[in-house]
Amino acid sequence: MNPTQQANEFFMTLSPHRLLAIKLIGLLDVEEGQTIVDVGCTVGTTSVILSGYVAPTGRVIGIERNKQRLDYGKDLYAEHKNVEFVNCSYTDDLCAITGLKGNVDIVIANSLLHWLPNDDIKVLFKQVFDLLKPNNKSRFGVQAGQHFTFIQRFDEICGSNLNSRVNNQDVSNIVEYAKEAGFAVNVCQTVDSMQLYSFPEFDTFVHWYTGLTQGAFNLENLSEEQVAQVQDIYDNIPKYCGEYYTLILEKP
Repeated sequence: MNPTQQANEFFMTLSPHRLLAIKLIGLLDVEEGQTIVDVGCTVGTTSVILSGYVAPTGRVIGIERNKQRLDYGKDLYAEHKNVEFVNCSYTDDLCAITGLKGNVDIVIANSLLHWLPNDDIKVLFKQVFDLLKPNNKSRFGVQAGQHFTFIQRFDEICGSNLNSRVNNQDVSNIVEYAKEAGFAVNVCQTVDSMQLYSFPEFDTFVHWYTGLTQGAFNLENLSEEQVAQVQDIYDNIPKYCGEYYTLILEKP
């Protein structure tokens, strides 16, 4: 299985994203007939889960900047007719691209914000605010990570430089960005990532991280000493995992 296939499988099955998505959906009062936008949908698994809640009259629009992942999702979930997929940047004009300004009931961003720089987060929040219907029932559900150190440790071992792409700032800063965009914060929770990152064996852990990095990490390219260091991360994963936070933001 090549790194791209591993990445796609990661987002479908091995990923803690599925658990996070189900948890987040439970806080959002998703109902039949709603219009939902899933930002950072990867291969579309969360979008498809949501489509079951809003069917038969509702619709879900999944937005993903990685065209390869999105194309995989389009093929995989082609039978789900109330799901649409859009390939664009998260800082593009989402209202113009979707044609849904002021007509969206719920927007969800699951495990996305820690991959975006601060300026992009601020732009995204303003775009989402404009997408949502102007009533106190429209919501923006966010889940992302903070204080991850395992990626930094992988970089030290492998030189993959992935940590430079991770936004590890505290949720309190994200809350301020949300308020600047006009949102009211309804829910703010944190959960120990170890409730999500549980791997039955070392090979599963390696497969997960290879998929997450789309092949930037590859155990086969490491020396015996480096493999032993990766094994140490696996053996001591609670020390490295940090937390996930959940925000439910409302448009007043």
